[in-house]
Amino acid sequence: MEAELGERRARAAVSQLSKRGLVSKSYELASARVKPKTETHLCLAGTKEEIEEARGGRSKKLAAVVELLEQQGKPTPWQWVRKSAGCNKAILDALVARGLVSVTEVAVTRDPLAGRSISGAYPWT
Repeated sequence: MEAELGERRARAAVSQLSKRGLVSKSYELASARVKPKTETHLCLAGTKEEIEEARGGRSKKLAAVVELLEQQGKPTPWQWVRKSAGCNKAILDALVARGLVSVTEVAVTRDPLAGRSISGAYPWT
């Protein structure tokens, strides 16, 4: 109907039909527009020989990232690695291109009340 009449006229026509009792209106909530928050995690993916070669290479920052990931031994958040090693995305891209690091997106649960202590005026029952 909107394609033929336009949005404004279609609404007016539906309202008139509804008032006459020829159609009934029903409303639905729109689907959530919020997507799950994701966080980039890094994990070592190369062989031991490749990792040792990257450690002994010329780039100190590249070696620092490899060292951090090796110490962690589990998928580690990219933001933490970036701050700890003092590197940028170019270093990450170089490690991914060499096949030394795998990148995964992990869904993060949100807790809006984290860090707050909630106490009621009355004790909880």
